[in-house]
Amino acid sequence: MNNIEKLTQFAQQQSFDDRTTQIFEDVCQDTGIANLAQTTVEQGDRLLKTLKQNEASPEFVKNLLVYSLQKGMPLYVIDHIMNSDMDRDGKTLYQELFVDNTDPFEIDSRPQRIVHSQQLELEL
Repeated sequence: MNNIEKLTQFAQQQSFDDRTTQIFEDVCQDTGIANLAQTTVEQGDRLLKTLKQNEASPEFVKNLLVYSLQKGMPLYVIDHIMNSDMDRDGKTLYQELFVDNTDPFEIDSRPQRIVHSQQLELEL
């Protein structure tokens, strides 16, 4: 399952009240996005920068992505956003929000776990 499919699955569990919807619309308009269905990659990058500058919480970013998907933001723009790495720690925004539950705008200070696999040698 790719990022968009996982976001779509998560979106099916979400609904937003009028106040939350207005906040999302205000953030988009402040970024220069008048119509989510016509959002460009450049506007998506500006949206990410705005969220970072305003220290948006991971939960807010996650829900804004869901809202944007529900309102028709082009899938290639959402995919671009979800594959971004604003804090340059080697983890995509999607991985930080949906897998690691970390802040996509701050380098994760937790040490990375290294998984070692054991290989069995078989004699033939």
